[in-house]
Amino acid sequence: MDAPKLPGQRIFDLYLLADKWTATFNEDGRGVSLTDDSVAWISGHRAEMAALTGVVSVRLQFVADNEDFGSFRKCRIEFGDGRRLTVTDWTRTRRGEAAPGYRAFVHDLHNRLVAHGSPSVRYLTGKAPREARIERVVIGALLLFGALITLLSDPTPKNAFGLLLIVLAAVAFLSAMRIDMSKADEYDPTELPEALIVPDEGRLARTR
Repeated sequence: MDAPKLPGQRIFDLYLLADKWTATFNEDGRGVSLTDDSVAWISGHRAEMAALTGVVSVRLQFVADNEDFGSFRKCRIEFGDGRRLTVTDWTRTRRGEAAPGYRAFVHDLHNRLVAHGSPSVRYLTGKAPREARIERVVIGALLLFGALITLLSDPTPKNAFGLLLIVLAAVAFLSAMRIDMSKADEYDPTELPEALIVPDEGRLARTR
């Protein structure tokens, strides 16, 4: 970030996503900073800023063995105006290797939010129910599409593979509908879940 450094500002060279649910980290989204009153980031070569008082939730998540990025951790911040910011410990150096400044960013963010004393902020862990539901609906739709192609190519009553895809699609749709959208796993911002912040070096060694 080229802007003059503000009082209390701390800058972190981390990859991020702004207003997106999918993980497509690249150089267009990199660089986040914290001050006593705000969080600022670079997205698409454009600088954005939001007040810490506008934060409504912080979600910590571990993504295991993602096909494109290996394993990584992420901190998703949601604001009252609808914007979302996801900061990750992913790096371009090695699959599964954690960015050194990620842990410091997560702790600094929580310390500043606690200092503001905002009781309306929710501190959550794991995948968001909405995100999990969308993923299962997409899987179900893909399975149905595969079943349609299979049955059209071989429309015999004994096409067991096509029928199996239909059953699996039904299971995916049913499981999506059964997800409790109100369920949330919360944590105390003064006692952070370190397992979702600090890499498991033993496990990471096996992914390299």
